[in-house]
Amino acid sequence: MFGIFGFKKNNFKNAINDSWSPKFKALVRRCNELNTDLFEMTEHHPTCAECAKYQGRVYSISGKNKKFPEVPEIIKYKGQIHSKCRHDFYPFMEGSRSVLHPDIVRFSNRPFVDDRSDEERNEYDAEAKQQADLIRDKSEYKKICVKLPDNAPKTFAGYRKMKNSKSDNYQKLKELCKSVGIRIKE
Repeated sequence: MFGIFGFKKNNFKNAINDSWSPKFKALVRRCNELNTDLFEMTEHHPTCAECAKYQGRVYSISGKNKKFPEVPEIIKYKGQIHSKCRHDFYPFMEGSRSVLHPDIVRFSNRPFVDDRSDEERNEYDAEAKQQADLIRDKSEYKKICVKLPDNAPKTFAGYRKMKNSKSDNYQKLKELCKSVGIRIKE
């Protein structure tokens, strides 16, 4: 049986388990509204090693659709692959084409391994380091504002600029920080 858009129409609804994450329950509700058992996980680059195993695939919520893998337990119960995961999920209609992959059945059934290129791994590592540096610098700046308010740069951007340029004022501030127990990491 086919619906008004020519997609295969399934007349079933997936039951919602109370122990699933709110995000996954909302996805199942959207899929139920569209009478589909399938959803697609977004894909972005660079991505981490864990997400690389799962991204871009179509999953079956019930596991009854044998063309696609059953949804991983972690997605059901956490609504994501890991904390701070940027991936999202959208209903997928059987018979439609994936925007991401022309042969979505084959792509979805590839082995669950980290298949990123060396270039993407390096790009992800550089992005992760940049993010960690930003978080560390924000923490340092907040401590400086509390313990050395008269010596703190007016803005966080000013602090980062002086730190990155290793200016004379930064060197002096670094010594002051050391004297009050604030550890500044280069």
